[in-house]
Amino acid sequence: MTTTYTHLTTPRSSSAARRRRRIGAMVGMATISAAVLGGCSAQDKTDSSPAAADVKTQPSATTTSARILFAGDSIAKAEAPALEAAFTSAGASFRSIATPGGGNVVAAGDDDDSKKIAEESLADVAKAAKDMKATTIVYQITVYDWGTEEQQKQSYAKLATAAESAGAKLVMVSAPPVVDGGFFGKHAKQMATAPVVAKDIAESSKGTVTFVDSSQLWGTDPKAVQALRSADGTHNCQQGAAAFAAWFTQQAKKATGVAPAAPATWATGDWTDAKEFATNKCSTPGR
Repeated sequence: MTTTYTHLTTPRSSSAARRRRRIGAMVGMATISAAVLGGCSAQDKTDSSPAAADVKTQPSATTTSARILFAGDSIAKAEAPALEAAFTSAGASFRSIATPGGGNVVAAGDDDDSKKIAEESLADVAKAAKDMKATTIVYQITVYDWGTEEQQKQSYAKLATAAESAGAKLVMVSAPPVVDGGFFGKHAKQMATAPVVAKDIAESSKGTVTFVDSSQLWGTDPKAVQALRSADGTHNCQQGAAAFAAWFTQQAKKATGVAPAAPATWATGDWTDAKEFATNKCSTPGR
């Protein structure tokens, strides 16, 4: 069983203005779609099998050979239901092994627990990728990817090697902004360098690794409406999940080889009742 942290397991220029308007329009589209979900109230959904073991492909007009493995922490887990709906609607297979309270591949300095989590997470990704014959591994940088820049570099390089060994491409996407409730403050520097290091790894990979900067979607202020954080200031609810899925499938389409499905084909459905949203107390439309 994967070791986890106990925190978060329940987890001015005109060009800039134009960019914000474009992002706002995309988020608005996903929000409108999600708002038709019976008031967006979250209901706990019974599932007799572990979510991490699910590999699902839903009927679509076009079926691809793409198989997407998604990994990360509890934030990624809250994004996974909509991401699965979006990818499967596009004809791809999808599996999430996002782990609340863990999922990080970077160890925090010399902390033994962190090292254990990082080692287990990397092993889990490698095994899952080979088991499902993943064509793309999507790793959302976790809020636990601390350590030094050198540790981050070595860890992301290992992740890239694991992807290559599995015959898959690697996409690393930065985490959304989160409210610091006192837990993340001492790790703010490491949390800031993680996406920078990931981008460097991607740029030196000769095309096998892609970096996606999610601040283009969420912005950098976790308290802003654009960030679409839930009441806990860390996770997203249905609208945030839909916005991310619509945006990410477009951003990563070259790396994944999957032509995005129109949000109208997947933005409403059973995924909106996923238990992750109940855990995050998602019941207010527009959040």
